Amino acid sequence: MLLDLNMPGVRGIDVLAEIIGARDMTVIILTGESKFGEISYALKLGARGVVTAPFPSKLGRGLLLRNLVNTA
Repeated sequence: MLLDLNMPGVRGIDVLAEIIGARDMTVIILTGESKFGEISYALKLGARGVVTAPFPSKLGRGLLLRNLVNTA
């Protein structure tokens, strides 16, 4: 699952906390968030990785592709 930390009306970190404990799911944060604390907390909760917007780097694209292939 790709999850943004900044969604209208809901905090992505709250969504992450709910789904990571309830489902066996790979979650990658795709966000424009620049606060290291939020990103660090998302990783501690169990996000597999973080890709920053607007355009993923080669490393970010590799992270996405590896995880999409591994879970398909």
